[in-house]
Amino acid sequence: MYDLAHRGYSAHYPENTMLAFKKAIEAGFDGIETDVQKTKDGVLVLIHDDKINRTSNGKGKVRDLTYQELLQYNFNNGFKEDVKIPRLDELLSLIKTTNMILNIEIKDIISEGMAHDVAMMVKDHGVEDQIFFSSVSLERMVEIKRYLPQNYCAVILNRDYKKRKEEPVTFHLDGIHANFKYLKEKDLIYYKEHHIDVGAWTILKQKDYDFFKQQDILFAFTNELLK
Repeated sequence: MYDLAHRGYSAHYPENTMLAFKKAIEAGFDGIETDVQKTKDGVLVLIHDDKINRTSNGKGKVRDLTYQELLQYNFNNGFKEDVKIPRLDELLSLIKTTNMILNIEIKDIISEGMAHDVAMMVKDHGVEDQIFFSSVSLERMVEIKRYLPQNYCAVILNRDYKKRKEEPVTFHLDGIHANFKYLKEKDLIYYKEHHIDVGAWTILKQKDYDFFKQQDILFAFTNELLK
């Protein structure tokens, strides 16, 4: 089971920032999870929410702001640091210097060309072997498969789990990433029988971590290093 730093080492540093990613590497995580969205002028940036209100001292939707406009804000999410919103290419360059893996969640399901642009950037950096993809959008994952057929693609499920739990099997994806509360032992057996890998998010307690490690799932998404 791989321990992935959820939005970087977000228990101790501002989420989805280069600081949080670098600290995750130093802490000994197996990999990093991040979220990618597109700015008004087409720059791929790393942020979870559609709006910048929660994690920065600015306001507005990412897709309505240019990259230069975003740079004027501090994305410290209540921490004391002064940090800027990072670009995807910055993180890919960092990951390339390590043997870590990176799960890229395509968060933006509105902007045109997201899957293409992300896939091409991964190719340009030559880090295909280190990259895993996920999204709540089945369409985005099917599209990524067209550009990078060998790369792992997983659908993300939460409250829609029961309704959509069979999608990875039906559409020949590689994995399912779900809120850990929905993943029962019978579900894990089902996915194993159908050769679907499992990622559980976001695990906060040691007992839950130990359960999934015993079940030998692929990914444990955590804010704190629990292994």
